[in-house]
Amino acid sequence: MKSNIKYNKTKLSPETKIALYRAMLKPRLIEEKMLILLRQGRISKWFSGIGQEAISVGVTMSMQPEEYILPMVLLKVVIALFTLVLRSIILLE
Repeated sequence: MKSNIKYNKTKLSPETKIALYRAMLKPRLIEEKMLILLRQGRISKWFSGIGQEAISVGVTMSMQPEEYILPMVLLKVVIALFTLVLRSIILLE
């Protein structure tokens, strides 16, 4: 089955491509670190989002200045807890 999606990668500058790559790399590295800590028993739960980096980065990097994202209530809790976990990990190492 042939896709109908047409993508012209030549419209993106090399700088934009690098920015997109870096934006996807950071959450991937965090995911990998958290999975290592989960396997070591240093954290008890982690809901992996590996493979979903492009969705988040693509949506946020394509936003216009007047647009905004409203996170779900649960997401706020996850972000707050994630920040605390990261701080404790940094202090342990």
